[in-house]
Amino acid sequence: MAINQRFPRVTVPEGVIDIGPSAFYSLTSLVQITLPQSLIQIGRSAFFGCRNLRDLSLPRKLFSINRWAFSGCDSLE
Repeated sequence: MAINQRFPRVTVPEGVIDIGPSAFYSLTSLVQITLPQSLIQIGRSAFFGCRNLRDLSLPRKLFSINRWAFSGCDSLE
């Protein structure tokens, strides 16, 4: 999935169960992402390099966060 660099906020729709590998790779404009409660897996390097990502909540049913999924997300607390 190609995402335009100008989107600071993204909402992943309910029903999505997997964020694929490198899905948001180096999307430096991303500040906030809303993840669905249906999500069970975040792929390798999914948010790698999203250095301005500050706001996200992980769903309760999330089962797997793969390697480097949030590597380089320096603004996450």
